[in-house]
Amino acid sequence: MTDATKILVIEDNGLFLAALADTLEMFGYAVEQLSDPARALNRVASAPGFDILVVDLHLGALLSGTEVAQAARQSAPDLPVIFLTGGQTNGPPPTLASSELVMKTDGPMALRDALDRASAALAD
Repeated sequence: MTDATKILVIEDNGLFLAALADTLEMFGYAVEQLSDPARALNRVASAPGFDILVVDLHLGALLSGTEVAQAARQSAPDLPVIFLTGGQTNGPPPTLASSELVMKTDGPMALRDALDRASAALAD
């Protein structure tokens, strides 16, 4: 990629976040990473400056990935969102269009496939 797709990754597990960011950079993406949900909320509420949001569905007791995604959509309504989860879930809310759910246990290629679909939608 000559002009790398910019991804903001929000994950409260620091070790998983670091490994995920490294993997995405190896795939050729430009990655910004945040582990603090409050900072993430502030970051997405400002002019995003990223192409795709990848966010853990469960960020802890104070904030959910859905809330972060909804805040991001206030300033970027068409922003593709990929939710990550390691647990059982029914997925992202149906009212959040252009979003996808990826199980962490499915591995990095499942996330890459979701990112490829999101990138293709950006190009349309």
